Amino acid sequence: MLIGTIFYEGHDIVTDWRKGIFDEENAKKKLEKLKSLHEEPGNPVVLDIFGGTPESLIRYVDFVAENLDFPFLMDSADPKTLMATTKYVVETGLADRAVYNSLNYKTSQKEIEFLQEIRPNAVIVSATNIVNPTAEGRVEAVVGKDEELGLLKLARRIGFTKILIDVSMIDAPDVGPASEAIYRLKDLTGLPTDVGSTNFIELWMRGKRLDKRLRQICRAGGILFPVPLGADFILFGPVEWAEDIFNLCSLYNAFMGYAARLRGVNLPPGHPLTKVMA
Repeated sequence: MLIGTIFYEGHDIVTDWRKGIFDEENAKKKLEKLKSLHEEPGNPVVLDIFGGTPESLIRYVDFVAENLDFPFLMDSADPKTLMATTKYVVETGLADRAVYNSLNYKTSQKEIEFLQEIRPNAVIVSATNIVNPTAEGRVEAVVGKDEELGLLKLARRIGFTKILIDVSMIDAPDVGPASEAIYRLKDLTGLPTDVGSTNFIELWMRGKRLDKRLRQICRAGGILFPVPLGADFILFGPVEWAEDIFNLCSLYNAFMGYAARLRGVNLPPGHPLTKVMA
């Protein structure tokens, strides 16, 4: 599952981030491109919708829900914006498509109480551990340590019925330990797990000195590194990067799908193996 971000900070289609004013025709073209990439290579798609204020994020959610029949993440650095938008999607019948992004070490008691009251369906649990940013530390953040309450148990107490885990990353080479954490957390919890590996490209200083096409190749390869190691979904960054990401991910999925088929696994209809290798 590939998750691209739209209306992110600095996105050139946004003209007023506070009010959520944007170039609708351009935004529709980007959504149509995502839809075609979903249909051609066969990768499932989710949209990460970022907003800085309640007004803007609600406007963005309405637009995406009207123009694309895919699940979406509600994403904001501002908890008040997340809470207002969550209340909105529950009241307007969009909750089945919406994912709260995210429950993390910064989540306040006020936010927890709000979520317990309104009870949205789905959440991303962020495994950020600033004290111990290793694979083991990420596991501790999710499942708990000694008497500490892990975020997974907290998510279940709140009432979330669909839980995804994002192991997070803090530095360019951290894609490696993050991928190890994915393997361990999937083994412990059985839940879909990912890393927002798009962050590596902004943190990789040498990559900024590469020529444009080589940088694009390294970007796609680095972002998708966790896929063969077991990641269930990838937050790949701006929707403008989708074409490279989707095509390379489909190739990885085709390779892994063929290996699975040789072991007797029945692949679902529309699997990338049937499209990429046809």
